[in-house]
Amino acid sequence: MKKILSILMTIIMLMSMSAVWVGAAAKYKATWTMKASVNSTSYNSGNEITVNPGDEVKVTIHLSNNYYVGPTCFQIFYTSSFFSRASKGEFNTNSKLYKLSGKSYCTFVDWENVHVNNRRQGWPAYSEEKLAEFKADHQFLRVTMTPNSTVGTTTVKNLDEDLITITFNVSESAAPGATGEILLPVESMRTSSNRFGYFYSSIYLTSDMLGDMLMYSDDLAFDCTKAVLKFKVASSVKTGDVNKDGK
Repeated sequence: MKKILSILMTIIMLMSMSAVWVGAAAKYKATWTMKASVNSTSYNSGNEITVNPGDEVKVTIHLSNNYYVGPTCFQIFYTSSFFSRASKGEFNTNSKLYKLSGKSYCTFVDWENVHVNNRRQGWPAYSEEKLAEFKADHQFLRVTMTPNSTVGTTTVKNLDEDLITITFNVSESAAPGATGEILLPVESMRTSSNRFGYFYSSIYLTSDMLGDMLMYSDDLAFDCTKAVLKFKVASSVKTGDVNKDGK
């Protein structure tokens, strides 16, 4: 009898542990990725991309999720000494989120150019030391896409699409061997412990946009491990490339 009771107690404990684990699991998930195109060659995250001063780098941001999407905002940070500017934010007009939002509800801005004081907000929740170093050589862009009830009466779930392609220009003065990056840091996501984060995606609980919506839910998890691109300026001309006259 004691043996049976012991077995039953063990089963109950295991079931309780399982229930706690399930309850702690993220219910809503979004995966953000980036890809780049330089001189008609495509690159995915994970490899260092060699560029030349003056090159145009086209970066496409992709979103996959498992929830009914609400207002979405994301910030693209870039090394300001490496890239002279970012221009031409081209939304994917064929995407479900763009069609749901409409042109008037999709914005792309260089956040610092809107107002210089914007550099005081919207940064990743890094340690004080890391943030100071990051701020010294980075700027960011902000993209917002907000579902518009006048465009349609239903929202979409299970997105798996490119949202926007942004053109960055490698600085003409970038030195051989210089390095830079473009990234979407998960540390800039808005959570209960980071109330000032501007990287978020609200969640509709039902397909109609009139129902309840979770704003910046802590049950939402962002995977941004592949939302970073690393760049390096090509080395100077090799000796073997110089002609006999030394020109």
